[in-house]
Amino acid sequence: MLIIETLLELGALGILGGFLWKRHLARIGRPLNDRGRIGVALDTAPLRPRIESVRRDYTTAFGPRPKDANSKPKLVSMARSLVRQLGYFHDRTPEVQPGSAVGHDT
Repeated sequence: MLIIETLLELGALGILGGFLWKRHLARIGRPLNDRGRIGVALDTAPLRPRIESVRRDYTTAFGPRPKDANSKPKLVSMARSLVRQLGYFHDRTPEVQPGSAVGHDT
């Protein structure tokens, strides 16, 4: 039984390897897109002013920061809004805690 399982695993591995080799050969035959082409230069003319401003003074290159950017309440509210947008928290019904007034007529 062990020999049959080993042969089946080797056969599956051979089929997968053959499929990947075929895809690799097909990919080699295709021309590369513009981004992957070797020998094509990047035009840096639009980037030069920005690079020079960062080289001169990197703190002013990005503009002024808001004074309360690092305040703790703002960071907590930003984290709360980001967590609220996660798909895990959508379409969930709130759980009723024992002893809470939710769902009771008081």
